[in-house]
Amino acid sequence: MSISDHGASNAGVSVNKELIQLLLVPALYFVGVKLSLAFAVMPEVVVMLWLPNGLILATLLHYRLRRYGYFALLILLAEIAADYPTFSLAESVLFGVINLMEATIAYALLSRWRFDSRFSRPVDLAKFLISGPIIGALATACAAGAIYSYFRGIELTYLSFSASGGLATRWVDDR
Repeated sequence: MSISDHGASNAGVSVNKELIQLLLVPALYFVGVKLSLAFAVMPEVVVMLWLPNGLILATLLHYRLRRYGYFALLILLAEIAADYPTFSLAESVLFGVINLMEATIAYALLSRWRFDSRFSRPVDLAKFLISGPIIGALATACAAGAIYSYFRGIELTYLSFSASGGLATRWVDDR
């Protein structure tokens, strides 16, 4: 085998590895959605542990923004497939966008704050907790609660939205 043949062979392995990684993340996301929904309290679909957003954030921390568009598109498709038949196509797409937003907000804050994913300093844990469970989840909880109440025809006052099936539930279940 010549040197040029060896380079072509390595390129094929690299492409296959990238393709596997590109498909593995949405597949794991799909499994995470299904597992999370399996433990949901029906009919309100209150989920106490939402696994997929952690996977999105881990993917962003690992790949940074490389292939973000591909991951985002495949994650949206996985969200649609996993939500069927519990949610409509529009709800699934919007919930998928919200999940991507939450992880992206957390990632953007962590990047800006020079977060060390090895948690080498105690301040890194604080940065992580503030960016994901507090800021990212709280920001998207408002949108998710509004979408859920809009599509389900539930009229919520501010107090009931923030204390019951809307904001508080969405915020807690993402962590």
